[in-house]
Amino acid sequence: MIRNAQGSYLAQDEHGLFFTNNRSVAMVFYYRADCVAEQLAELHKTQGIALAAEPVPPEEIYERCDGCHDFFPPWMTYFDGTGFLCPDCRSRKSRRQARG
Repeated sequence: MIRNAQGSYLAQDEHGLFFTNNRSVAMVFYYRADCVAEQLAELHKTQGIALAAEPVPPEEIYERCDGCHDFFPPWMTYFDGTGFLCPDCRSRKSRRQARG
């Protein structure tokens, strides 16, 4: 996410780009793929506008495995009816159930 000096987040709607205090509508960028650092540096150099990148906390974009408690992309987790499991924890649970 991108913030201005006042702490507002960059967002976009059908009318264009704007800054808002509503974090839930902030645009989310892929830091490396979108070349965020380079673009912010160029904007500051050419326009004098100082913006800063703020990382999105992992718990807002990843699922936490209820077995090992590590974070995983949502497509890598499986909901077994009681919780979210990563591939390794799902395999371990399946093996235990097959034995039991």
